[in-house]
Order: sequence, then C-alpha cells, then structure tokens
Amino acid sequence: MRTYKTSSSVEQILDFYKGEITDCIEGCLIDNFLISTDKGLLMLEETYQTCWTSVYTVYIDDNAAISQQWDALVEAIRKIRED
Repeated sequence: MRTYKTSSSVEQILDFYKGEITDCIEGCLIDNFLISTDKGLLMLEETYQTCWTSVYTVYIDDNAAISQQWDALVEAIRKIRED
C-alpha cells in the first residue's frame, strides 16, 4: 500500500485525483474520507501533528485493500465513541 502525508485540502485532493467523496467520518480537526476515482479508491485519514494541526495520510492501493483499511478505521472510531 502506498501512503503519503499532505496538508492539502480535501478539495485540492479531489481536484487532483478527479475524485468524488464516497463516504465520510467526522474527525477531530478534519474529517476522514473515502474517495472514488477513475483509477479506484483512495482513503484520507486524519493524522494529528499538534493539538492545533492535522494533515491527511493518503492511502492508495487496490479497491479491496482500501475498503478493508476504511472498514478498520470505521470500526476503530466506533469503538472509541462507544467508550
């Protein structure tokens, strides 16, 4: 799985990849997104830098791997919110 970190906005990422938002999970400072593109799925996960700043970790892989990564994130957030 390829990953990289970026401080780009979700709008900039959508424009670059010619994508559209498929799913969204509320984050702390920025939201997490599952994005559909012509080349497949990618995932943006909020990654904390400081208590005032977050960036995106962008995950790129085949659709099955990204779907599995997204489902794991959804489950982890669900467990945190239940506690």
